[in-house]
Amino acid sequence: MPAATLHSAANRDDEPIGSLAQQQDECLLPTTSVREILKAFERSEADVLAVVDPGDSRTAIGTLSESHVLRTYGEELERRNQEMFSR
Repeated sequence: MPAATLHSAANRDDEPIGSLAQQQDECLLPTTSVREILKAFERSEADVLAVVDPGDSRTAIGTLSESHVLRTYGEELERRNQEMFSR
C-alpha cells in the first residue's frame, strides 16, 4: 500500500484498519522462516506484510518490510562470510 494512502486514511477516524489491508490472505507468523518470508513477498508482490498472532484471532502484532528482510539477511551473510574467512 502506498504511503499516501495510509496518510489519507489517518484523517478518517471511523474507518477500521482492516479495510486498508490489501493482501488480507498473505500474512506472516512470528515463527515464519526467512525462506518462507521471502516467498510470501514474492507471491504477494507487497513491500510490507503484517505479522499476526498465531492464534485464531489473527491479530496484527506488527509489520515486516521486504527491504528490512533483505538488508538483515545480507548483513548476516556478510558476517558469516567474514567469520569463515578470518579463521
